[in-house]
Amino acid sequence: MSQVGRYVGGFPFVILPEGGVRITAVDPPSVEVEERQMHGLEVVDLTLISEGLPTNMGPIRQGADGRDCAPYLDIAYDPALNVDPGATGDPLDITEPCCLVKTVSRNEDEISTTASDTATLFRAPVFLIDHTPETDSLPPPLGSAPLVSRFVKTDIDFDLLPAVTLPGSAPSAADVLARFRWLRQMQMPNRSGGEWYTSYMAERHYASHSAAEFATACLLMCCDLSDYGSGLDEMLAIYAVIHGQNVLEAAKAGADFSWNSGLGGILAGHKLPLLVAGLLTGDEEMLEWADSQQHDIWAEDRQTLYVTQGHVDNYDYEPGDLGMPEWMQNPVKYPPANTRNPSAVYRNIFFVHCFGAAAVAHLLGGVNAWNHPPFFDYCERTARRTFFNGSGTTAYGFVTTGGFQPSLFHRDMYTAHVPSGWDWPP
Repeated sequence: MSQVGRYVGGFPFVILPEGGVRITAVDPPSVEVEERQMHGLEVVDLTLISEGLPTNMGPIRQGADGRDCAPYLDIAYDPALNVDPGATGDPLDITEPCCLVKTVSRNEDEISTTASDTATLFRAPVFLIDHTPETDSLPPPLGSAPLVSRFVKTDIDFDLLPAVTLPGSAPSAADVLARFRWLRQMQMPNRSGGEWYTSYMAERHYASHSAAEFATACLLMCCDLSDYGSGLDEMLAIYAVIHGQNVLEAAKAGADFSWNSGLGGILAGHKLPLLVAGLLTGDEEMLEWADSQQHDIWAEDRQTLYVTQGHVDNYDYEPGDLGMPEWMQNPVKYPPANTRNPSAVYRNIFFVHCFGAAAVAHLLGGVNAWNHPPFFDYCERTARRTFFNGSGTTAYGFVTTGGFQPSLFHRDMYTAHVPSGWDWPP
């Protein structure tokens, strides 16, 4: 009989006995329904990152669900990656430590016909390890080798949480926590139909909604949540660290979260989990990777800059724009997309998470650790000229309506805790 237990946060582990374990069935079993394989079981494999981050929008392989997630921007199903005995017809023998992730799929009639819905209900990890974890260990980073916990609960400095006043616009912290705990990264609807799934970082398309949800959880973590009882802010912090350590493993494995920034807001938002985890734990490696001057791999940094003479000479910027903090669709790879047009495609996608991320960095004292002033200056330039003035669109024309409108909670936390004082034009 294998010894089983749970890490802090509720994530299960199994200590492998000598000779390993044989898995003969998983509930629900992976089955094929009308030529769609459902309820897949995957082994976390970070080598998929280098294969799944091409220089174009090529398919990303996964063994979770055969619906391929969307009519375009496919996350392609590969049956070789689904190791569920229900799909393979053979038992699964595990002799070495690994992490398995089980998907529970939605039935076809539960999925919206639009491209903004997801094909899976949730994904749950289980860690098969060869040692007894230290008391109060967080789960190991997904895909790490060896599969050993990086942190214990006491490594997190909960005293850094400022316990600011909770605004009336805040969502239910308990509801956010319920979504936040799963390593499927909150499964916010998005155009790829996937999730911000850090075991593979498979959500490389339109992660902005998931990034906004992460920012929401971290903003709540920084509020006084005493009305919810004790410990909820600490649980949010624990899950934030778990997500951040997974982003670190993906980055170390070769993920470049700026590769397709020419396509808009697709990858922006992955940096905040790493930064928050580094700040809360004091982990020097995390803080190093979150520093844009040391690792220039983050879309939110690559896409924010100050307008130079070269931009004036080559794009539609004007001499009066020199020095203006700006967001560009792709400053390097796709010059035709760079325009001062405030309604430029994808600019509004960036709005979904950037103000919340900036507020979190300020609340946790992480602006200097982020080390990219144009990001914060662009947020400040646009925030007080857009939806913060009470309308979705201002005379400056920044469109912040529809599915990409920032939340009122982000607005209230930003205006309350990000110091005003920078403005444009000077």
